Amino acid sequence: MCGRYYIDYEVDLVLEEIYESLFQQGEMERVPFREVFPDTAAATLVPEEGFGVKPVLKRWGEKRGSMPLVINARQETVLERPMFCRSFEAHRCVIPASGFYEWAKTGRMKQKYRISAESGPVYMAGLYLPHPDVDRYVIITTASAGDMQIIHSRSPLILGKDEYPEYLHSLSYAKERLQQMNAPLLIRPEKGTDPVQLSFLDLP
Repeated sequence: MCGRYYIDYEVDLVLEEIYESLFQQGEMERVPFREVFPDTAAATLVPEEGFGVKPVLKRWGEKRGSMPLVINARQETVLERPMFCRSFEAHRCVIPASGFYEWAKTGRMKQKYRISAESGPVYMAGLYLPHPDVDRYVIITTASAGDMQIIHSRSPLILGKDEYPEYLHSLSYAKERLQQMNAPLLIRPEKGTDPVQLSFLDLP
């Protein structure tokens, strides 16, 4: 699953540019490092005319009555679940991040890992559900592949920086992408960090 991610504007200038318009509009406070928790607001990327992409502030997680907050949608069933199927067709989004967190279990202990990409921001596939005040988004997850399997069985569905506009604008491409897992990711640990920092050596 994906239960938390982070934004580091000082390291990722691309993310600083994405968030800049939200800062200028006063929608978000400018801080150098931000952990994004469920039920908080963050930038998503949505399609605009001319194959363009624009940042829009949305809140992470969908609430329905008394049910628990839903923050993820499974790649394998997103087109089947009534909560998600229509939004996947009409309201896809991409969640940009510096990286995400996962927790690996060893007996009763849990080790927190911070996972990022050496090549730049991580673009996670998602969808959003319209609301009268602030739309709410969920992150699509897939079965982990490669070194990620050692840490957790699920991980965000990661889009390449050149393919995420196609995911946003083309339903046929988005459905095709759902049939593909993440490419096996090779991970390099950086020792002596807390939480343990891991970096992708490559991205799809």
